[in-house]
Amino acid sequence: MSIKEVFEIALAVIASLGGGGFLVFALSSWLGKVWASRILESEKQEYKKEIEKYKKELEVLSIRDKIKFSELHKLQTEAIRVLYRNLVELGNLTAEVVISDECESKELSISLESLNKKIDMIKTYFDRNEILFSERICKLVGNLINHSFMIYLDIGMRENDISERKIKKQRKKLQEMKDKIPNILFYLKEEFRDLMGV
Repeated sequence: MSIKEVFEIALAVIASLGGGGFLVFALSSWLGKVWASRILESEKQEYKKEIEKYKKELEVLSIRDKIKFSELHKLQTEAIRVLYRNLVELGNLTAEVVISDECESKELSISLESLNKKIDMIKTYFDRNEILFSERICKLVGNLINHSFMIYLDIGMRENDISERKIKKQRKKLQEMKDKIPNILFYLKEEFRDLMGV
């Protein structure tokens, strides 16, 4: 055997191994791509099913929340409407007492009594529905109610103990209370419009 023959045999073995290796590499590459695409397609289908499941759950939650918030929305708008109406009536009653020239204790006591009933009604309604109002409204209405109670405690109006001085002092404090009402009404309107999206 000559060196030339050895090289030819060695070259034939290397070429056959290289060709076979290339063939194995090409087949394994093709097979890998086929398997990868099948696995990828399978994974895509699983994820699509999961996504659809989550979309349905999210839609159910969204509908449930819309129902809850629409009920809350109705409660809030009704609470604002009722409080607004009562505050307007309180403002009107207060204005009547403040601008009236009644100095007779009996007539003034009747006016103050109706005013006091309106304040009690507002306080009771507000206490029951306070959770539906913003913090700003709660502070303003709370201050108004406290101010109104301080009027009655401070002055100590009694039918047989009403002097001209006490009547003037009472009217001045009532005017201060009346002056607070438009500010509350403004913020109630603002809150109502926000709820309505206007």
